Amino acid sequence: MAEKLKYHQVEKDGPVVIWKFDNPPKNLINAETGAELDGLVTAFENDPSLRVAVLTNQRPGVFIQHVDVATILPRAEALRAGKPPPAQTGSGMGQAIQRHGPKPIICAINGLVAGGGAVLTLHCDFRFMSRDGSIGFPEVPLGLVGPWRAVLPIVGIAYGMELLLLGKNISAERAERIGLVHRLYESKELLPETIKFAKELAKLPSLTVALTKKAIYDGAKMSDEEIAGLSRQALGSEDCYRIMSRYVAGGQNLDDLQ
Repeated sequence: MAEKLKYHQVEKDGPVVIWKFDNPPKNLINAETGAELDGLVTAFENDPSLRVAVLTNQRPGVFIQHVDVATILPRAEALRAGKPPPAQTGSGMGQAIQRHGPKPIICAINGLVAGGGAVLTLHCDFRFMSRDGSIGFPEVPLGLVGPWRAVLPIVGIAYGMELLLLGKNISAERAERIGLVHRLYESKELLPETIKFAKELAKLPSLTVALTKKAIYDGAKMSDEEIAGLSRQALGSEDCYRIMSRYVAGGQNLDDLQ
């Protein structure tokens, strides 16, 4: 992005780009923060030198507290008065991330995350968290409908019912146990370990990564022929032929793929 960024610091480490979110004092998100993140995601997807993105917080303690509730109140007031609510210009939850583009995006959650911030993390492909972190969905205690569409595919109805109705933040350890996050690290190790993982992803064939992501997110809505088309597209790629030829020539040792 050419314009000066207000809410994110951008760093690059080879094929990995790191976005560090910072909106003190509480790291609330809103339409402006979401629009800025959308621009970063689009720029990342269009940059052939970048393969993986990491979204984290600039300062430890709070990744994203939640959506700024002050931006929701005017809509509640209008509806309560029987008037049309003001147009919603964006929630801050990263519409570009929700479209699940071809490149992996990892969320490194260093501290607390809740509400719309927690929903944003669920739309990332991987979620790593500091051991002192927590995650929750406080919408129902605030009088709102909980984000069931984001939560249920990750944890299912049983855990989803508890997380959404009670709205309480749970510890990083429990979040890992029920599948909300993939891995836990000490706070100071979180970003280095996340970048290390990102670089492993960056070594993989970009086309097959993109096609596999599409199959994971869209496969349930695709026909058998469309799914077969993904496999044919991968099989016909230069990367596939080169890698398989080298694998066969080396004696087909699985360790060579690790």
